[in-house]
Amino acid sequence: MICELNWSPNSNFVSFNSGCDLGTERTLKEVYVWQLATGDVKRITNFTVDILKDERVPMVAARYKTWWLDNDTLLIGGAAWIDPSGPESNFTAKYVLRDATLHLISQVGSAQWAVNPVSGKVAYVTAETFDISESLSADSKVIVSTIVADTLSPERAFKGGCKAVWSLDGKQLVVLTYTTLSCLAGLKSIIFIDPDTGSQHYHEIALDRDVLTDFAQPVGWVRVS
Repeated sequence: MICELNWSPNSNFVSFNSGCDLGTERTLKEVYVWQLATGDVKRITNFTVDILKDERVPMVAARYKTWWLDNDTLLIGGAAWIDPSGPESNFTAKYVLRDATLHLISQVGSAQWAVNPVSGKVAYVTAETFDISESLSADSKVIVSTIVADTLSPERAFKGGCKAVWSLDGKQLVVLTYTTLSCLAGLKSIIFIDPDTGSQHYHEIALDRDVLTDFAQPVGWVRVS
């Protein structure tokens, strides 16, 4: 089973993950890029290939979240472990298409990326706070970082929230909180963050329970002239 399909900004490539079915314990769990013009599919990671060559390994569990930083760069955040009771290995990497190279840029996992449209800074949720169903833990954080060469450099961390979205002018970051640790249902509040000053403004959501508020979501930013 494949999952996590993402288009590159120029629509020339699609990235996806393999081995997404939790029942496939000894299936390759890797990230691939499909070039639409040629039909070529290339595996760009090697996280579980060598591990699975060892027949003594009972299973390999892994999860990856991908995001196209630009037409040439794919960000990969996630975690992998050989045994559910064993240690989890978290990481963030970037794959550069033009020279077909994979670079480890952080030992911290990441998910739900958002790229500032003006500064190019990135916001993400630390992936080690996610379980396999993508529920947050109580200590989840939203991180604002820069990417310089092959290093992910955090600048600010904000407690809680998920699904970060930058404003059109790049000056504010919005994150959502929920009544449970799930990022799917029970919208509770919207937090407007100024990443430069660190100030945060909370807006509680009070919606009519008759309109399926469990799945109500903000649509996004609009420009008003």
